[in-house]
Formats: sequence, C-alpha cells, structure tokens
Amino acid sequence: MRTTLAANLHLEGFDVAEAGSVAEAEELLRRDRFDLLLSDVRMPGIDGVTGLGRLREIQADLPAVFITGYDAEALAGEALARGAFTVLAKPVTIQQLVSVLRTCLTKPAVLVVDDEPAFLETLVEGLKLAGVSVRFASSGDEALARIDDGGVDVCVLDLVMPTNGVEVLAEIQKRAPHVHVLAMTGHDVSDLVRAVMRGGASRCLRKPFEVHILSRLIASARATGAQRPSSPAERSGTS
Repeated sequence: MRTTLAANLHLEGFDVAEAGSVAEAEELLRRDRFDLLLSDVRMPGIDGVTGLGRLREIQADLPAVFITGYDAEALAGEALARGAFTVLAKPVTIQQLVSVLRTCLTKPAVLVVDDEPAFLETLVEGLKLAGVSVRFASSGDEALARIDDGGVDVCVLDLVMPTNGVEVLAEIQKRAPHVHVLAMTGHDVSDLVRAVMRGGASRCLRKPFEVHILSRLIASARATGAQRPSSPAERSGTS
C-alpha cells in the first residue's frame, strides 16, 4: 500500500520519501526536512500517532495526516491532540487524499465565532490545547472579515448573535464555499437549526459540549470534504 500511495502521489506532483516504521522516518528526518507526514496509525512497534511526537522532536513544525483501517473518528481526538491535521479512513481515493494533503500544506486555521466572550475564550483555548490552529471573531461582520483574509478551512459558528447565524452562513458560502461550517447554539431554536442545516452546515452542536467532540468533527469535516451531513441521525445535532 505504501508503494502504491507513493507512486500515485508522485504522479500528482509530490516528491515522496518512504518509511516502513517510525524509526525509519526518524532517520529520514535527521537527514532532510519534509513538508508533510502521511502515516498509517497502526504499525508494528510504535504507532503513527505516538510516533508523531518523536518526529516533531526532530522537526517541530511537521504537519501530519493519518490514515487508518480502524475507527478514524475515534482516533481523531488523540491524533489532533498531538498536532495532526486529520485522520482519513481506509479505503481512501487518491483524489480525496491529494485534496486533503494540499489543504494541509497551506496550514489553514479554524475560525470560532461567538459573541459570548467567556465561552469564546474557553473554546479557543481548548482547541489550541488540542493542537488546532485557531482564529476567532465575536460578530458576524468580524467573522466575514476573517474569512476574506483567507487561511480558514473550518468555521465554528454560533447561531444566536446580533447577526443571524443563517445569514452569516449564507455569506460565508458565497465568499468562500470551500469553508466547512459547524454550527453551535445554547438556545432552543429548532427552526434556526433546521435552516442552518438546510443552508449547508455540516453539523449543529448543542452547548455545552466537550472540546474533544468538536475536535473530532473538525477532523471529520477536513477528511470528508462534506458540506452537508449524510444522514438524519447526523443532522440531529448529537455527537
């Protein structure tokens, strides 16, 4: 599988070096600098997620994407905590892989939008501790300005602000359709939730929620590229 992936990535314009273990990867990093790590999770000896910590002792800013034949969403929290970009579930198409790798190489950030200062600060700090690059905004207008600046691939958007969340979502999709939107709300606003899901939000979280749940949803959005949830259960807003 490693040989096949390397050959396909080479055809897509990547310069590729191969390693069959974390130890081999360490040797490569000691001799050269790399733009990105693509690694399986389960391997003999040291697993890929644990190995990322060792590799970053050699190259601290090494971005990482993981692939696995196991439960990718369950592994995403630990991988993100160690600074990974996302976790892809096997089988993965070369088109999906190339898209994710090219996005990862741009080192995009997650934009968190909420008008409650205490909640915003807590969520931003929690995501940073989980290894996620974060920007923040406290209003719809400020969020759109951050989107216009570029460098954002996921937006976590509060629905109940002075600016209606549905309107902000529509404007985000007009200006930057590549940005995945994860909605959140602490209010009983069923109509608003349904409207934002119809408008293209990937998920809607009910406050309060654990940061690790949001981290997994960020990883899932980055892995699948899905703008809309794929089932009624996912559209329920539960995780």
